[in-house]
Amino acid sequence: KNAVLLVNFGFPNPWKGLENLCNALKILVKKNNYYLLLLYSMRDDGISYAENIKSLVKVEGLEDRVIWLEALDEDKVSGVLKASDIFVAPYLDGASVRRGSLIAAIVHGMAIVTTFPRVKVEYLKNNENMIMVKPEDPSILSSAIEELSRDATLYQRLKTNIKALEPIFNWRRIAEETLKVY
Repeated sequence: KNAVLLVNFGFPNPWKGLENLCNALKILVKKNNYYLLLLYSMRDDGISYAENIKSLVKVEGLEDRVIWLEALDEDKVSGVLKASDIFVAPYLDGASVRRGSLIAAIVHGMAIVTTFPRVKVEYLKNNENMIMVKPEDPSILSSAIEELSRDATLYQRLKTNIKALEPIFNWRRIAEETLKVY
């Protein structure tokens, strides 16, 4: 079977929900050929959390399914995102447009599985441009990932619809809007 490459990236911190992602991966690998790419920029405040996740990966026997990449430049990060199948962001505090990693996934037109936002964001729509699940439930998270990886029509619809949001998050437009304020 074809492998499914899941990706998550950013600065490692407890709000990213990486424990839930690893536990979802543990469920998924029993069913198919899933791999998880964790693409992280390390800061002093995230090193111990990243070490905890690495320990969890080892304890759960997922070392051959989890790939860590650190400190890549912008072009390489973009290439990794384009090569990945599904961006998975199980934020404990919900999806938010203040998260650069989620914005990057949107701009790259990725299929996204994330958690419901705490505060509604009008253009983030469950089952229309991304799949949203309740936080802290690896079983539900794994089911959503599996559904998306098996349903080619859903997968393509989400990618097409999320790509339509790219103009909202275009950095040049954001910079121009910010300059107008000042």
